[in-house]
Amino acid sequence: MGRLSRIGWGWWYVVLGGLSLGLRASLPPIPLFGSRHDDELQATLAGALLRGEWLGEWTALTLSKGPGYPLFLAGIHPLGLPPTIAQQVIYLGGAGLLAVGLARWGAQPWLGRATFAALALNPAMLSFSASRVYREGLVAALGVLAVGLAVMLALHLRTATPTRRWWAGAIGWSGALGLVLGVLAITRADTIWLAAVCAGILAVGMCVGRSALMAAGVVVVAGALYAIPSAVVAQANAHAYGLRTVDDFNRGPFAQMWSAWVRVQPHSPDRADALWVHQRAPVYAVSPAAERLAPLVEGGSAVLLEAQFRAWVIYEAPLGQVSTASERADYFRQIAEDITRACADGRLTCSGTPVGVGMPVVQRFAWAQVARTMAATLADGLLRMRVAFVTDEVSARSPEAARRGVPGSTVDTGTGAAWSAAVRGLPSPPGVLPRVDSPILIGQQFLARAYSVVWVVMLLPAALGVLLALARSRLRNQLAWVAISCWAGVGAHLGILAIFSVHAANSLADGYAHYLLATAPIALTATVIGVALLAGGLPPRGGPATAVPPM
Repeated sequence: MGRLSRIGWGWWYVVLGGLSLGLRASLPPIPLFGSRHDDELQATLAGALLRGEWLGEWTALTLSKGPGYPLFLAGIHPLGLPPTIAQQVIYLGGAGLLAVGLARWGAQPWLGRATFAALALNPAMLSFSASRVYREGLVAALGVLAVGLAVMLALHLRTATPTRRWWAGAIGWSGALGLVLGVLAITRADTIWLAAVCAGILAVGMCVGRSALMAAGVVVVAGALYAIPSAVVAQANAHAYGLRTVDDFNRGPFAQMWSAWVRVQPHSPDRADALWVHQRAPVYAVSPAAERLAPLVEGGSAVLLEAQFRAWVIYEAPLGQVSTASERADYFRQIAEDITRACADGRLTCSGTPVGVGMPVVQRFAWAQVARTMAATLADGLLRMRVAFVTDEVSARSPEAARRGVPGSTVDTGTGAAWSAAVRGLPSPPGVLPRVDSPILIGQQFLARAYSVVWVVMLLPAALGVLLALARSRLRNQLAWVAISCWAGVGAHLGILAIFSVHAANSLADGYAHYLLATAPIALTATVIGVALLAGGLPPRGGPATAVPPM
């Protein structure tokens, strides 16, 4: 009877997984033509990879972003899969691992079933935001896979006897986790918050009687595999372009120059924006290399410089003065050296700790505004599942389509053939979304609203469940700490987004909701664990090592 029950519940995973893939397939990949810094750049780089040209001929944008997503597009191309379906398969695989791991950890099969159901029907991953041919959908899928691997590794650390077979399992799980986090790093550099979630979960698993040698072995294996994708990409870029870097915006001379420049004390202390005009002018006076930028960035581009694209304007400005990636790197490196010397000898007043390109130094954060933005992002963007709704991001590009009742339509800038060559499953005609009254979009919005209502209702009970579990177990309930690790990662990501939107953009309402794609499934997982803890039936300290079937 027990075996028949397990087989029956196995269909729960099969049916929900199939339903999730079917819903995902109902909305095709959405190409955003003319998005030269984002979607179209990814498709262009993927096309070069498919032609065997690495990332293609060097241009101003070739090394601006990590090549993780173009490599993904090129890798799935021979399979004939649209990127939306391929990333959903990865996502569901991670959700399955996460569900199985939590079920075994909590010694309750229903915990796994509830987790998988919440993630499989997560409307964010079935939405327009996840339909874009862009890296955010892949980041969300890999993020869930990484957390699932972390849970399985932590479970392995706390339930097995250290034998030769145990070490084989530990090396396998930790190597897979490190590799997935490494691919995330070359896809989006700010995915460090996902690595932090995994580290928190592993810390919980390592707290159960494991020796320092075992912990060190797991960390070394994961770290070694984590470094491989970045090392391979850096070597390929060095061979092709003479510059050993993964991407310019997060590492290398441009990031060094920005970090040095943003430390220059602005004349107007009430402006915290990165590289406001009163931070740029003093640098022109002390750096001949930077002075050559002035006529290129202070004229017609001045409006952009005061808005969210200021980093891109400066990044692309010297293109007419350089012809290779290494020449541009030397140019930015010279500006960084000039600023550093001027800060040291007093010609410039410099202070603070830089955070990253497009952001101000830590000492100039508008902390109160950042906190308000974090709260608003959680309430409006995440809990209300704003990320799961069709946005106006594309509609603005085609007013005619909006008037016809189509929520969005991109404009083919003459690159349609290149898109079709690089990306499988594009709609025909390309770039046209379903009408707003189509059944798929009506169903999508109904699902998003239903999730929003249930999520808001369950949030407080989930928090209460975690707190009560910790109180009753004297802070030793391991599943409660897993939920806390997830929420801590979500908070870190909301903080990153809040700092960006306050200092480098206007608000998440200005088209940045898709950044929440990776946040939603982690927050959903934490909520399910919290509700399960409140409902009872889980072991008081996270569950003994039992052979309870996950199905």
